[in-house]
Amino acid sequence: LSIPTGPLAPEQLDQLLEAGYRRSGRFFYRTRCPQCVACEPLRLEVEKFRPSRSQRRAQKLGDTRLHAQIAPPSVDPRRLDLFNRHRRERQLSQGETEVGESDYRTFLGNTCAESAELSLWFEDILIAVAIFDIGNTSLSAVYCYFDPDYSWLGPGTYAILQQLAFARKQGFRWLYLGMMV
Repeated sequence: LSIPTGPLAPEQLDQLLEAGYRRSGRFFYRTRCPQCVACEPLRLEVEKFRPSRSQRRAQKLGDTRLHAQIAPPSVDPRRLDLFNRHRRERQLSQGETEVGESDYRTFLGNTCAESAELSLWFEDILIAVAIFDIGNTSLSAVYCYFDPDYSWLGPGTYAILQQLAFARKQGFRWLYLGMMV
């Protein structure tokens, strides 16, 4: 567990990501169980990534039906409702109480790295949010949540594809997606 004492330079974030660390709030961690080495960081080399057939379908559907915006991370009642509903309906809350504004900020907003929020909109309805960190040569997908009623649009897949497009446009080499078991 590592707690940075101040803002990280983009190069420092890249070093932590390359060493297998992930971020939750202001904390960095690396999964390491005593008897297991199954968890490995998952990253995509942006220029070499080629979408699968189903990913191309998700891209086409998202491009025609969704509007994407990138801005600094924010919290408001719609985002809180969406976050809690996603956790509850996808059984990610494990019986925990709903997350309030302070907990949301602690988990997704308070960071020592430069971060951004990708929001996906269907007409004028916010249906998905993805938070990502910005290094010098890499982006790191921190967390994504979406309205389960819009699962038919593939918002999780589309959010990753949009982060890849952003990374490509900005000249980043890597997109870190999390841990793979």
